[in-house]
Amino acid sequence: VFDVLRENDSLDDLIPKFTETRFTMGKIQEAQNALEKLGMPAQQQNELAALTLLVLAQISEDDPWRSAEAARLGIAEMIGEMNERYDRDYAENTRESVRKHAINQFVQGAIAERNPDDPTLPTTSPKTHYALTDEVLQVLRKYGSDTWEEALAGFLENQRTLIERYERKRDRERVPLTVNGEEYRLSPGEHN
Repeated sequence: VFDVLRENDSLDDLIPKFTETRFTMGKIQEAQNALEKLGMPAQQQNELAALTLLVLAQISEDDPWRSAEAARLGIAEMIGEMNERYDRDYAENTRESVRKHAINQFVQGAIAERNPDDPTLPTTSPKTHYALTDEVLQVLRKYGSDTWEEALAGFLENQRTLIERYERKRDRERVPLTVNGEEYRLSPGEHN
């Protein structure tokens, strides 16, 4: 439209206060796209999952992806960051939705890790926190760059191996319990 208006010397005469703009995806849409490309199921490509990814990467709307950092946040802290960085008004009772519809799948897909600096913390600990894995952080820092596709392909090629590696790490911290000759492996914590 602007090209046609310019060719006819009509841009300033017809709409003098109208300025040309370029429409780009916002960070939430970019995060949804990244989650899709990282292999997350459709249910984990919604706004809440995208916001979870963004706050774990410490990315605000105007931040470039290359500045992504690995924050270690609990669920309540994530919700606070979503409210602060993206002006969302999620209540405290949203914690279970974040856990069930984003974090659990992020952990299963080698996108995030639970208690990376202290895997012995029980799931029910108030100190439980999550962080992006180093591998996905390196990929996210390349989002939108010329090297994004290559980094993404490398991650996806190794994702099964990464998932297995993080599962083994979680399993090492489990507490063995034998009852009537059958062995169970419980997550750490006094309740188990």
